[in-house]
Amino acid sequence: MSSLFQHVEKATVVLVNNGIYTESFLFTRGEELYAQTKTGYVRLLASELTTYGSLRWKAIEGVEFHTTHAGPRLGKAPVVVPEPVKKSRRPKRKPTYDRNGHQLSA
Repeated sequence: MSSLFQHVEKATVVLVNNGIYTESFLFTRGEELYAQTKTGYVRLLASELTTYGSLRWKAIEGVEFHTTHAGPRLGKAPVVVPEPVKKSRRPKRKPTYDRNGHQLSA
């Protein structure tokens, strides 16, 4: 039977619950990261939060990770190349003419 959660080798998570720090194994499911607890798994969220109210994560050791708005992810942060800013072109002015039809300005 295959597990829904895949163990990340050599990776640990530091968890804190009511001031008590513990170390836990790190697991993945898709791109999301999870920590193993006594009764199951908790998902690691952004801002060091987890899906279990009083439990927080403080550090991930042994692997490279980056944080996103949805929580930490394994690997380096993707490089976002900004698009060049396009200069807006002012529309050409229509020339003005005097009463005799002679051009005054361009």
